[in-house]
Amino acid sequence: MISAKQYFLFILLSATPAFCSAQYFQQEVNYTIHVTLDDSKNMLRAFENISYKNNSGQSLTKLYIHLWPEAYKDQNTSLAKELFKNGNSQIISASENDLGYIDSLDFYIDDKKANWKILQDTSDICCIYLTTPLQHGDSIQITTPFRLKIPSAYISRLGHKDQSYYISQWFPKPAVFDQNGWNYFSYQNQGEFYGEFGSFDVFVTLPENYVIAATGMMKNSDSEINWLMKKDSTTRATKEFSGKPTTILSSSIKKTVHFYQNKIHDFAWFADKRWNVLIDTTTLPNSKKTIQLYSYFYNEDAENWKRSSDYMRDAIYYYSKWIGEYPYDQLSMVDVGNARGSDMEYPTIATIGNYGDSFELETTIVHETGHNWFYSALGNNERKYAWMDEGINSFYVSRYVYTKFVGDSSKQNKNITFSNFGNRQTKINFRLKQYYRYLAGARQNSDQSPSTSSELMNRSNYSGEVYNKSSLSFEYLKAYLGDSLIDSCMRKYFNDWKFRHPQPADLKYSFESTSGKNLNWMFDDLLAGTKKLDYKIVSCQNNKNGTEVITLVNNGSIAGPVNVDCIGGDEIKYSQWTEGFFGKKELIFNNQNCDYYRIDSQRRIPELYRNNNTIRATGPFKKTEKIQISLGNGIEDPNFSQLFFSPAIGWNKYNSIMAGGVFHNISFLEKKLEFIIMPLYSFGTKDLVGGGQINYHLYPNSRINRITLQSGISRYAFANDTYTFPLNNSLYQNTLHFIKSDTKIVLNILPSDRTIKLTNRITIRNIFVNRGIPYSINYRKENKNINYLQAEYIRENKNPLDLFLQRLIVTTGDRFIYAAAEACNFFTYRNSNKGFSTRLFGGFTSIPSTSTYGIDYKMSLSGRTGLQDYLFDEVFLGRSESDGILSQQFVNDFGGFISRTSYFHESNKWMAGINMNTTLPGLLPFRLFANIGSFDNAGIGDQFGKISWELGVDLPVIKDIFVIYLPFAYSKDIKYAIDKLKLNTGELIRFELHLKKLNPLTILKSTAQ
Repeated sequence: MISAKQYFLFILLSATPAFCSAQYFQQEVNYTIHVTLDDSKNMLRAFENISYKNNSGQSLTKLYIHLWPEAYKDQNTSLAKELFKNGNSQIISASENDLGYIDSLDFYIDDKKANWKILQDTSDICCIYLTTPLQHGDSIQITTPFRLKIPSAYISRLGHKDQSYYISQWFPKPAVFDQNGWNYFSYQNQGEFYGEFGSFDVFVTLPENYVIAATGMMKNSDSEINWLMKKDSTTRATKEFSGKPTTILSSSIKKTVHFYQNKIHDFAWFADKRWNVLIDTTTLPNSKKTIQLYSYFYNEDAENWKRSSDYMRDAIYYYSKWIGEYPYDQLSMVDVGNARGSDMEYPTIATIGNYGDSFELETTIVHETGHNWFYSALGNNERKYAWMDEGINSFYVSRYVYTKFVGDSSKQNKNITFSNFGNRQTKINFRLKQYYRYLAGARQNSDQSPSTSSELMNRSNYSGEVYNKSSLSFEYLKAYLGDSLIDSCMRKYFNDWKFRHPQPADLKYSFESTSGKNLNWMFDDLLAGTKKLDYKIVSCQNNKNGTEVITLVNNGSIAGPVNVDCIGGDEIKYSQWTEGFFGKKELIFNNQNCDYYRIDSQRRIPELYRNNNTIRATGPFKKTEKIQISLGNGIEDPNFSQLFFSPAIGWNKYNSIMAGGVFHNISFLEKKLEFIIMPLYSFGTKDLVGGGQINYHLYPNSRINRITLQSGISRYAFANDTYTFPLNNSLYQNTLHFIKSDTKIVLNILPSDRTIKLTNRITIRNIFVNRGIPYSINYRKENKNINYLQAEYIRENKNPLDLFLQRLIVTTGDRFIYAAAEACNFFTYRNSNKGFSTRLFGGFTSIPSTSTYGIDYKMSLSGRTGLQDYLFDEVFLGRSESDGILSQQFVNDFGGFISRTSYFHESNKWMAGINMNTTLPGLLPFRLFANIGSFDNAGIGDQFGKISWELGVDLPVIKDIFVIYLPFAYSKDIKYAIDKLKLNTGELIRFELHLKKLNPLTILKSTAQ
């Protein structure tokens, strides 16, 4: 019986298509293109005829045309700017020969010269102005010649590698006009396309010894088909393929190959003289229609490609079974090696990159085959709703793996390499790979909605949300609805919207009207938002009647359906689904000899946290999991209380060798509570040293996406204390230790533009330091305990092509105050490895006449030494040394000079510095630096000038970690100080060694972020 609520929902959903269909219309665009390849100049010359029919209810006075080859023209295009944001220098470092463009355009409309112009804010879109409005039902003929300079294949999808040609997004193409208006946008690498359906009649002329693969079927090309069949025979007869690339001269004889396809919205073609060819067929499961299969591949990849027809055949079979039959007559897969446009789909054809693993090749071919349903036939706006093709298609690839290879763990598990931990490999479930990639952003609250337009998403979220979260969401829906019902839903969607332009609401309607379910949690919360799922089991009550009551609480922000499994041994005895809810809910289970109950034991729900999903049926501490101790690190396993251990070793002059271990719970996925404990035994001081840290993360729903509460403690030796008693000349020797407690609040602020690698961070610290005091002055009762307060703001861009750091800091304590501003910039020399950097520094300090013994609060023109690191933030091998190699370690802070001038260039009021650095051309690893600075009492005395300067060279042995510096020219005041200090050339050498950056746990955390 249908309830009143269900009946109302059914009526509402039934009314929806009538309303939507009144709004829906679809333009028709048919193309005829004649194009000739000039492979001596890497040029295309073409003539295009576009028949454009207006099916909308409006009269059109203009048309927008995409000219996407212009994206490759120079470093001012949208593509160049996008690549630059992602640290890709392909366009800004490209030579003129590697760039591309489209020109020689001359638009006519119905044989009359058209009025058109390039849009003001972009070079790859033009607008054609119609002298006579195009009325509903009317058509016009648009013609133009054009010439296309083919760019390098290492920039984006369109390109060439020598005489290998990958021709996509290459012709003038009208933008889509739909119920939302005009959908025109510049070409970008991330996020794909949106085109009007119609037919393509394309004639390609090129040297006759090229193999050409293209969208659609060959027409009137018997000689070409016969030639390809001979190549197929040769390929099948070849026992061993030579892996060496070959160069083949182009034939002087030209051929023209004709391709035709209707009900598509794009056309791509590819040409190479070196491809092997395989031709095969498959039969559709229901209609028994025959589909032609073509594979084009290089010798280097032949061993894996031999079974490419099988992969296409299986993909077509399963997708046709689950969704609807394959909508075209042929399918081609093209090997493009390491070209940038690999793994990219076009109607009836796709490009595939290098894969040394046959299973990787198979799943990629399956994915690209699947796009003939989700992209080609279902022509959604990929730029705006990329999840409607990439996400759904990724779900079906996962389903393919788990259906075809059911029970085959070698295919269902993936090897994930942790390069930060000695390249240790861990096997991970195929679905869990998607799940963890989604969680990487979701746990840190830095994720974006899958429905965010592609150009507004950063690269990690484009993968994590569009591909992985969307795939997981449909896996969740399948688990909830069951295979049969989700297939019925998808078939309705496909049949209703095949060769049309569906919107998310249309997909939602197909699923809700077929299933009879309210799926707001799916389409509104998961796919159109950033809300999170997080159910929790809070109790298990055993009743006298043999039932057990399981109480669930929804800790998340989505009321999606949830299932609880009753598990005995390793077997699911019983599984119970319940509709979504907020707050608390009780579920009643009949006793099924359960050992424990677990929410979603098969991990089909994209839960944010799973460590609260299990409870034992009996016994004390029902919610406590077994402790699992692992060496190094590991994948998060919510079924255990995990503890990771790694051996640790260290050294400094005072503690000598230190050995021990690191215990932590940190993995790639961020946890709310994280800890590190590192006890070390010092063989020099014969005692325990080391430290520990605990983090607790909060996640506000705002631009401040994460607040970290952090507390740490550490203890190490920092000086040797030697004192000779004057009365009896006896010697006292001891080692001084510091104990540091560091408590901080860190606010991470998301940038307004999520596509840039920008970090905004505010840190508020309280640092308590207990310092050992030398025996000789203990009688003064110097203060051993000092408390500091610090506030810091950092704005940092980690894009290697646009590196900058801006920093404001204020530190106070022990009767002093220090405030400074710092701005660092890197200006690239057309690539990420070469460039010019600058640093501007301005600092102020106020220091009392007396302060704690041994603490130097003054600013120094020549950076910060170990003695000046009064917060003990850096790792110094010889923190208190005044001579020897260890005394030459420093932190390039304050004035940023290298020359060791000690007290000659110190200030207790103000200091300013300008530091410049440039890489050298070619392969030379050295850099030149120049520093200029001044301070409050500069210029006092004849030997000092008001401005100090120095020149020198540095060697970044390990970038940003180990750098060696040597000044070779300097102002007279620095020369005076060097002479007074009697420093030789070797003693002028200084080095930075940032060992904290080599901490593998720090690297793991930064990788996750």
